[in-house]
Amino acid sequence: MNRMRALYHFLAFAVALFLLVVPSAAQKTTGDVEGTVTDASGGAVPRADVRAECTTTKLTRTATTSDAGNYRLAELPVCVYKVSVSAQGFKTSVREVQVSIGLVTPSDFTLQLGQRSETVTVEAAAPLIEYTDKLNNYVDAERILNLPLNGRDFQSLLGLVPGVQRQPGGGFLTVNITGARRTSNNYLIDGMYNNDRYYGDLLVGQTGVIGAPATSVGNDAIQEFTVQQLPSAEYGVKGGAVINVALKSGTNDFHGTAFYFGHWADTDARNFFDTSGNPTPITNHQFGATIGGPLVKERTFFFGIFEGQRNETIPPYPVAVPTVDEVAAGKTIAAAALGISPAGPFPGDALLKFFPTTSSLSMVERVRRDTGRHLPGQRPMRCDLHGPRPVPAGDAGWSPCPVPEVGWIFTPRTPV
Repeated sequence: MNRMRALYHFLAFAVALFLLVVPSAAQKTTGDVEGTVTDASGGAVPRADVRAECTTTKLTRTATTSDAGNYRLAELPVCVYKVSVSAQGFKTSVREVQVSIGLVTPSDFTLQLGQRSETVTVEAAAPLIEYTDKLNNYVDAERILNLPLNGRDFQSLLGLVPGVQRQPGGGFLTVNITGARRTSNNYLIDGMYNNDRYYGDLLVGQTGVIGAPATSVGNDAIQEFTVQQLPSAEYGVKGGAVINVALKSGTNDFHGTAFYFGHWADTDARNFFDTSGNPTPITNHQFGATIGGPLVKERTFFFGIFEGQRNETIPPYPVAVPTVDEVAAGKTIAAAALGISPAGPFPGDALLKFFPTTSSLSMVERVRRDTGRHLPGQRPMRCDLHGPRPVPAGDAGWSPCPVPEVGWIFTPRTPV
């Protein structure tokens, strides 16, 4: 029994230690509100009561002004807060203040003489003005949801931020911020690092096949994000800008959304480099839904999102693929080099089934057809009325033999 009790105590201590250590690994996911409370003459109002209440979750924080009339509400979760200030001999003043991730929102109050029970509501919300030297830039949920985004990749909105250059069309490692290397950006989701340590790009949201994100942070799940171009030392890891994404939370009421976005070639223009005269075939379906609400009202909330993408496209250029005979010849060479039976199995068999082949012209013949040149070790052929004949040595005036036109198109089908 003593051993079991000691084991229970050890486990309880380990769990408590883990809960204490884990938050320290995360970076800032909250914001602050600070300001000064004065009377109509501009004098400071000491010991005034300041109260902030989140309009969606009813989370409440309080503070008291100093002798100089200053106050600060620190570490507030992202939300629109109703901030009220009251003091003896003055009317209560109320206004809404937007708290954003990593930002300090200034909100000063001027109290009017009167009864404390009287309320003065300030209709104008406190502006999001950055007073620090970190060059924070803020993109809110309204722009994330309402601005048109081809592919629904939130990184496309980084172009709204001054100092950010993004390669047109997106892709892998395409974002430069204030002239730093593309691998210097420090990506975070709710304060947790979202960096691919190998490539240097972001992890969740990294580009996959055909330039679309292989895994995406759904736009409908993003509350807001900030770009801190001169980050403070607390973020570490990289010396470049910090892109900090804040995810949505549930509220005291149940809310949900559903969405669908479709893209077809019928509305596209022809690719400039495609000589067929037709738009590049593409079909892209993006769909999903969100739901959020309370588990315990005013205490515990949940939010979930599902997003799917079905993309089918064709590159607007011919792609040379090997014939079945060429694949077999390659296996014979590999078998001799590896010392295994030509019948296999081969280490790459599982991957080969994903690559297309053709039973038409070989790659050698296609090179001669498409370029009018021959590969090393081959003799070019001259065409005349009697058919193809070898070109005599030293004759540079040869022309390739006409070959029936055959096209190859590789069509990737990529569910994401």
